[in-house]
Amino acid sequence: VKTSLWKKTDHLAVAVSTGIDSMCLLYKLLNDLSHSYQSITCLHVNHGLRDASVEEERFIKQFCKQHQIPCYVKQLDLSKIVEKGKSIQSEARDLRYQWFDEMMYELKADILLTAHHQDDQIETIFYRVMTGRSTRSSLGMAYQTARASYQICKPLLSTTKNEIRDYQVMHRVPYYEDETNTQNHYVRNDIRNRILPEINENAQ
Repeated sequence: VKTSLWKKTDHLAVAVSTGIDSMCLLYKLLNDLSHSYQSITCLHVNHGLRDASVEEERFIKQFCKQHQIPCYVKQLDLSKIVEKGKSIQSEARDLRYQWFDEMMYELKADILLTAHHQDDQIETIFYRVMTGRSTRSSLGMAYQTARASYQICKPLLSTTKNEIRDYQVMHRVPYYEDETNTQNHYVRNDIRNRILPEINENAQ
């Protein structure tokens, strides 16, 4: 975890989906890195698209209560977007960050942490190349990005997915698996589940 991205006096907010990546990041911050910041808050977005969303919201609220940290939840209504047959990924991301902006300002928080890791970085580079976005923006994600009143930091960007899985097993970190991650009708999922594994297989 790249702790140099924040100061000991900072108020950190962690975007937690309840997936393995964000739960391991939150667990690590609470149990091993509590000396590296002043205060911490959990932000969770319930997209309301899966039956498990209700259970995931209940779980993260209980987890944060157990660890005595504030937890704020945003319930999104994406039904109109779904009815129009549009891809919800971009729309959902815009709505998430709109809420993050509001909450970071309200909380007077300094840093928003996301659990993007090295595998996500590779996936992003492939996605931007394959969709023609490589000429309009940098290929990869940055460790730190400035927003209006705060910084977005990705402290796991040099950490592999396998390392996160190993950490989860070692510490028995509770998490929920989003079953839509295995569905390849999204371009990013197809890159993650089909293209990159084949490249890795051929490289061995």
